[in-house]
Amino acid sequence: MLFVVGCTGSHQQPEQANEPVAAYWLTYDADTNNLAIKSIDVSPQHAGQNITGLAGVFQSGSTVFSGSRVTASVYIVNNSINPWTGVEMQAYSIISGSPTGADPDLGTGWYVDSPAYGAWGWLFTSDTTGSVFTIPAGGQSVNKVIGFDATSSFVAWVYIYADVPVISSITPTTAWSGATVTISGYNFGSALSQVTFSGTAATVWTWTNSSVTITMPPVSGENVTGNVIVNTTDTNTPYSNPITFTVNKTNTYAIVASINGIAIDSAGNVWVVNEGGNNIIELSPTGTTIGTYAVGTNPLRIAIDSAGNVWVVNDSGNTVTELSPTGTTIGTYAVGTNPHGIAIDGAGNIWVTNYGDNTVTELGPTGTTITTVTVGTNPIGIAIDSAGDVWVANYGSNYVTELSSTGATIGTPSVYAPDGIAIDSSGDVWVSNLNGITELSPTGATIGTYAVGTNPHGIAIDSAGDVWVANYGSNNVTELSPTGVTIGTFAVGTNNPIGIAIDSSGDVWVANLFGGAITEFVGITTGPQYFPYKGPVFPGGGNL
Repeated sequence: MLFVVGCTGSHQQPEQANEPVAAYWLTYDADTNNLAIKSIDVSPQHAGQNITGLAGVFQSGSTVFSGSRVTASVYIVNNSINPWTGVEMQAYSIISGSPTGADPDLGTGWYVDSPAYGAWGWLFTSDTTGSVFTIPAGGQSVNKVIGFDATSSFVAWVYIYADVPVISSITPTTAWSGATVTISGYNFGSALSQVTFSGTAATVWTWTNSSVTITMPPVSGENVTGNVIVNTTDTNTPYSNPITFTVNKTNTYAIVASINGIAIDSAGNVWVVNEGGNNIIELSPTGTTIGTYAVGTNPLRIAIDSAGNVWVVNDSGNTVTELSPTGTTIGTYAVGTNPHGIAIDGAGNIWVTNYGDNTVTELGPTGTTITTVTVGTNPIGIAIDSAGDVWVANYGSNYVTELSSTGATIGTPSVYAPDGIAIDSSGDVWVSNLNGITELSPTGATIGTYAVGTNPHGIAIDSAGDVWVANYGSNNVTELSPTGVTIGTFAVGTNNPIGIAIDSSGDVWVANLFGGAITEFVGITTGPQYFPYKGPVFPGGGNL
């Protein structure tokens, strides 16, 4: 049985409630396998409007019975003067029986709704000649195949709606609990309603007919996959097609009031600098505090060597403290004035930037001073490439200094107010600065400058080459692709994120300076954090 459903009248875009453009009476007799369809008027008590004239034309010959299913071809015809950006067939009222099973199109392009708003329905989501989700005006039609549960008899009124809400895309394609995402599509309406993820309501920030911005609700577990649905205020077409979406879990661990640098050891333990308390806090991979260990005055940054020893620069003490993997103090070593950044090379030597006297100090693995080299004004961030060359971000002089492994100056490429620094597997140098992120080639040539959040500081690069940036001023983290394209932006509250590190599971850990907390984005990327040279496993040099 082939049946054609359409509307011959002039279809007007609905101003309030979405009204059906066609309706019919559908009956199925399970004893005789007889599927009958008859055009009807839509009675006001069911849908709020009468449809007069031709609503459907049906011809016999295409009904197919197979096992417990009966299927038939459907032509949906748009005879109106306006295109339809979304079409739905909806069994609005079941008169008798219980046809709870329904088959989608035997090809692609239909969403089959479970019994929720009435009974079952089919949402049309692609077409043959028009743009996506559209059936053009002027007698255009599409052919689909629908099916029903043939095990029991049923009678239903079936309506066809045009211009139903349809989600076409979600940006980004995955997110985290508490993240902001944008939903794009059609026919959401102008009245603010609700968006759900796996049945849980999300926080809605903006709402237009074609775009909705939401904050993802909390989830339990890691990497939770569910359906995003846009609900509208329309009683007849109250919800969109579902889009499968994955939400990563976010954990927040309250610690102390002034957190700075962060690094992760080979066991996955997280070491955090407590600047205000003059100590280091060690967390387990699950965020439990393992220990708190005293260091010097105003500690800032941290790095971990291949033996698991933890090295910390003490800004006001002009020293570096070395701790054992269990937090015992091994030694305290003098460096320059106001040390800020720290990195460890493949030979186990420790390189420290001295913000106050514009120098870099190199210590041996036992803390003995090897050399002190003058660089630019107010050096902060520091990282070491695969050749052993040392890259220093000179905040006050607007350039980066490249030193050889012996401390000789190789070059001074310009970067405005450079701060954090990290190096990828190609040898490119990524530098945070007041204007964004600058990427330099291994020879110091500028490859590009990329916008991120406000006042970026710490940088970490994952094993896939994506660059993660802690944006101090905008309270979020930006993920960039290896070519500098923004992949996602991840909120951390109002906590001034400054340090960032990535563990072997792909969890991103963020130190929030004034929030007194560590934020963990669970399973959000590919770990572990990338370091370009052989030797230390988790040296933490580029973290800040």
